Amino acid sequence: MLCGGASRRMGRDKALVAIDGVPMVIEVIDRLRPVAADAIFAIGAAPEVVSLLDSKQITTISDKWPGEGPAGGVLTAIETIEAEVVIIVACDHPDLRAEDLSRLVATVHAGAPAAVAKVDGRLHPSVGAWDPRCCRELGAQFFTQGGRSLHGLAEAVGAVSVDVDYRSVSDVDTPADAMARYGAQVSDSPEVDVTEFSGLVSAGARVVDVRQPDEYVEGHVPGAVLVPLASVPDHPESFEGGGPVYVVCRSGARSLSAVEYLRSQGVDAINVSGGTLAWIEAGNAVVIGDSPR
Repeated sequence: MLCGGASRRMGRDKALVAIDGVPMVIEVIDRLRPVAADAIFAIGAAPEVVSLLDSKQITTISDKWPGEGPAGGVLTAIETIEAEVVIIVACDHPDLRAEDLSRLVATVHAGAPAAVAKVDGRLHPSVGAWDPRCCRELGAQFFTQGGRSLHGLAEAVGAVSVDVDYRSVSDVDTPADAMARYGAQVSDSPEVDVTEFSGLVSAGARVVDVRQPDEYVEGHVPGAVLVPLASVPDHPESFEGGGPVYVVCRSGARSLSAVEYLRSQGVDAINVSGGTLAWIEAGNAVVIGDSPR
């Protein structure tokens, strides 16, 4: 299961968005269990997702090519997992159907190097089955030559398309998707994107980083004070004072949790959408070390 990506359109990690009260990543795992004969692995999960998966005894694997898109996650899976067939799906497909996954697996057992989902003539390679022995070399070659498209990777290994029910490939990319399909309210907490946030930081906005100390030391927003998420309730002084406080984490998931708690306590807290990843990708400078500046 592919759990990487910044989830910028959602504004928080999609894996943690609740569908009928269940985090989407857990819903997908439950859909995989009937056809996952050996084990389920999660590729590229963020720290907060890893903690959830550990509690469910799901093995997590670091993405060998973080930030390089889902093709890197697929290659990580087929290079790491030893199995005759590996089912690979994105974590934002909560309506996967076991019968469709079984048909993809059967196509590979019949001799195809890989089988990817197709609906109305359109390929959806984020749902597929792969023979690692057939795909490793061709996939690595594709990636080494600069290929990053998941469609391109499927073509490079000679994947066969298989018609599936549209529900198996239906993904949840935005809060509007979650609300329209499942009545799921992602969050009504205020957020700011990194473009606006950059100007606020330059103007001296108060910023709190709720990641772990090792993440903070590797690089943080200038002026950000470290208060790890678990200790937020124990440090009200870090959030008190005039004006809003902007809360940032890696991708916007942990900071959103902090903001929801802080606002319940009457604090004018605002989440930074996309987090430190989006801040860096926008070309903004970071501070290395354990001091805010």
